[in-house]
Amino acid sequence: MSNESLLNQYQEAINPYGNWICQWVESSQCSLRKAEKELFYLLNESMDLKSIALFLKKSLSQIKYKLWILAIKIRQDYPYFRKWITSNREENFLTAHFASFEISSRLYNKLNSTGTRNLKELLEEYEVKDLLKLRGFGKKGYFEFITLLHYTNSGNIDFEF
Repeated sequence: MSNESLLNQYQEAINPYGNWICQWVESSQCSLRKAEKELFYLLNESMDLKSIALFLKKSLSQIKYKLWILAIKIRQDYPYFRKWITSNREENFLTAHFASFEISSRLYNKLNSTGTRNLKELLEEYEVKDLLKLRGFGKKGYFEFITLLHYTNSGNIDFEF
């Protein structure tokens, strides 16, 4: 099987997980082993298969086989992922890194500039209304942030505005 074909299969396997794939891989519910997680992260760094083989000191055929297995396991894990994401929705929403959300680069940079990594940390340090006091946050950033809280959260968590 060609490298491109294997990478396409892998991409098709991770697509249903959306922005939650990294959180899933780190969860205790995920069935990936340490070596499979390592391959996952190397692939997420956009390394090509030959570079990964050199980095891991494995043959290209070994990496291709491991990629094939990785895609299968990710597909098999999907029903468990659906249960996990539903049962842990609030915690996943709050602890997801800002990069997990579809937000503008301006808002992403402003949120990162607070020194926090996720909404949970941000909301522990700031009240939502106090975000307007951050330099350069502005009304557009505030509106986008409020929209993020409402639409991504689907109203499951109460916030003080």
